[in-house]
Amino acid sequence: MTHNSMNRLSHHSFQEKLISTDPSVSWRSLEELRILVVDDNADDRELLALMIEQEGGEVVLAASANEALDCCQKLSIDALVSDICMPGEDGYTLIKKIRALSLPSQSQIPAIALSSSLSNNYREQALAAGFQKYLLKPVDLDELVTAITELVN
Repeated sequence: MTHNSMNRLSHHSFQEKLISTDPSVSWRSLEELRILVVDDNADDRELLALMIEQEGGEVVLAASANEALDCCQKLSIDALVSDICMPGEDGYTLIKKIRALSLPSQSQIPAIALSSSLSNNYREQALAAGFQKYLLKPVDLDELVTAITELVN
């Protein structure tokens, strides 16, 4: 599997994107939600964190599947947003391990898979492994917020 990072957004264009968010979705809020973001690419992690924090969410960052699993076992997590293609253990392995945890508060975390692949195979594998949603990179802010709020409500 190859890893393609999100399209690089300049700080200026990212701010424009946040400012121009569709007002019809302003009712959706990530306030009081702790969201675990997992991606081996630091730029992608930071961009996702900015997007989630802009909507009021608290973000926990993990650079690997092992870090993410540790977070799931130690912290109360409301939703997981994870890249699929990571070195070592990938997102598929991560979600299978999370779904195998003994506590329902850990094993039933709502989960969104991220990938830059348009392949239906990636989407089908992600959903079969235990993710509830599959989003393409680069992630649209409105689409991400909608997906998270749908899963946690």
